[in-house]
Amino acid sequence: MTKAMIERKGHHVHAFNDPILALHYLKEENSKECSIMISDIKMPKMTGIELSKYVKEARPELKFVIMSSMSVRKQEWRQIVPFTKYMNDFVVDPSR
Repeated sequence: MTKAMIERKGHHVHAFNDPILALHYLKEENSKECSIMISDIKMPKMTGIELSKYVKEARPELKFVIMSSMSVRKQEWRQIVPFTKYMNDFVVDPSR
């Protein structure tokens, strides 16, 4: 649903169900067109917070946003989830 919403705004989207596959893609030369990664906080194999660290190591210029279905204000969210130097921001999942 999020992919479709972003595409309707005219953006090209690469979507992955596996964070490891997303990391492999980001390390490819043709991934340089990507300017932002939006990740769920809960995923199989690793959390979005863990993924943010690996993404910033591979592509430091890439913006990284965590998406969560938790319906809380940003200030409350930062107290619940450790906001790291690897994340640029978070959004509440629009499909929730």
